[in-house]
Amino acid sequence: MLDRLYEESLDDVASAQRILSRLEPMVANEIRFSTSLSDGKCPPADQWDAVASVDLFPSIVAPHAVLDEMVAGGGMSAIRDPGLREAIQAYRSDLDFAARQNEFFRSKHETLLRSGDPRMTLRFDQAKSESVTPAFDTAGLCADHGFRNAMINATRDQLVLLTMRKRNAARARAMCTALARATGNRCAPSPAPPRPSS
Repeated sequence: MLDRLYEESLDDVASAQRILSRLEPMVANEIRFSTSLSDGKCPPADQWDAVASVDLFPSIVAPHAVLDEMVAGGGMSAIRDPGLREAIQAYRSDLDFAARQNEFFRSKHETLLRSGDPRMTLRFDQAKSESVTPAFDTAGLCADHGFRNAMINATRDQLVLLTMRKRNAARARAMCTALARATGNRCAPSPAPPRPSS
């Protein structure tokens, strides 16, 4: 069972790395955008993707069939190494907590700009990889106190969730390392693929 759980833990680490490789630059852009608004400046054109990305709350999921099987079958009690048992339990507990928090933030989030808002115009071009792109009335939005506050609050939420994902990725790595040690392997998951150029 530990060998199977080790294999699954490699997928857990790789999955966490993949999502972080996408979310970290996205949240960094949201932070730059909201910082400009906080400073009374209208963000530059290359940061306005933040208005759409701040509405995204990707589900926090990871491979866990083997771990579920072990927990359901009482296999945790058979693990004699307390450090290994603690690493597995910490990962599982943290994953469940992060998923619940993500759902909470998603449920209370209000979409920043709805499609009927006249300050956003959608354009369609089938030839582009992103076929629908928004154009913004940047001056109007930057002057809107409600938009400014909503964007700043949403950015804070995204930063909190990113911090949770990073912590969960560290827990996945710690579990993988402990399982690798117990099974005579190395925690060496496949690297995250390079981000596509835009």
